[in-house]
Amino acid sequence: MKRLVVCLGNPGLRYQKTRHNLGWMVANHLLQSLPSTKLNVHHVENLYSCEVGSTDFQLLMPGQFVNNSGKPVVDAMKDLDSCSSEFIVIHDDIDLKLGTIRIKHEGSAGGHNGVKSIISAVKSDKFARIRLGVGRPPRNVDPADFVLEPFLESELLIANRMIDSASQAVCKMAVHEWEQLAPEFLLAEN
Repeated sequence: MKRLVVCLGNPGLRYQKTRHNLGWMVANHLLQSLPSTKLNVHHVENLYSCEVGSTDFQLLMPGQFVNNSGKPVVDAMKDLDSCSSEFIVIHDDIDLKLGTIRIKHEGSAGGHNGVKSIISAVKSDKFARIRLGVGRPPRNVDPADFVLEPFLESELLIANRMIDSASQAVCKMAVHEWEQLAPEFLLAEN
């Protein structure tokens, strides 16, 4: 079975360290810490094969903006001959407190437009997610603006721990059945 890990984020330097790019931060952490090879496939950019022990998985950083992630996911699934139950999406979540990671095995997009795009494109909500809590925006701040801002200096330690823990979760999920992992764990208190 080919496991596909989809890490959501926006392209471009402007978005590199924003809350919305937590998925790409996890991807970069995995690519730096695991043996990996960039795959040259016909329809898909930013697709890698990563090794965890004797197991490998494919990692996709869709080259589109978060809200348009669906098409690159479908293209990668076609090229890898994969189905929706064999992939996991890693994304930021404003409904979770900063430092909380929740593993969800299927369900609605929960207001996340990137996940909504994927559900629409693959015509299923039956895929796993690693939801990374960034917390609610301050009063009078639009959530769309909040996720496109970089983490505050005071939040970086928690964000870095979250990236490390999410990377560890991906490695466990690559080796074991995904359903065996606990659905939620708290990384750090504010």
